Amino acid sequence: MLKITPEEDAYFTARMVAGDKSEMPGMVRASFGCYSNESDVDALIEILEKISRGDYKGQYVQEKSSGAFHAKGFAIHSTTCFSFLNSRMASKGRPYSEAS
Repeated sequence: MLKITPEEDAYFTARMVAGDKSEMPGMVRASFGCYSNESDVDALIEILEKISRGDYKGQYVQEKSSGAFHAKGFAIHSTTCFSFLNSRMASKGRPYSEAS
């Protein structure tokens, strides 16, 4: 999907081995959990198709020291994504913990 030539691969690898990750190409990582459903899979397929056609490029901020990219403005809202935590806390009348 990234269409990297063998020469570009060697260049990026050499830079990374030298400790400079600032020019590394990005990647897509998908994670599924117990809350994922069929519409999540459909959305993933749709965006991967857009990315592979070049129809979508996200906006990212790069940490120069590590080379890591983070989606600009993205924040995880755990109470929205993990609503089962709220019901568990309310049902026991106390904060959730792994020991619960």
